[in-house]
Amino acid sequence: MADAKVKLTKKGNKDKVAANKIGKGKKPKVADVEGQATYWTGAVCWNCWAVNDVVADTNVWLGYYCWNCGAYFEI
Repeated sequence: MADAKVKLTKKGNKDKVAANKIGKGKKPKVADVEGQATYWTGAVCWNCWAVNDVVADTNVWLGYYCWNCGAYFEI
């Protein structure tokens, strides 16, 4: 069984980040997927506490919108 690795997010200021550098978190999938080139990790929304699957790579996105409530966050 894989360990769950979840990061607590922090409230961010989306006005300071370029719109093309903001991704949207995804609702977590049940199945484990190994060997992907992009590293996905879990992030808990600061506003509604929903777990979001996000890319842990600052070259891709600098912030995210929660899939559940739409709040902006950074990890």
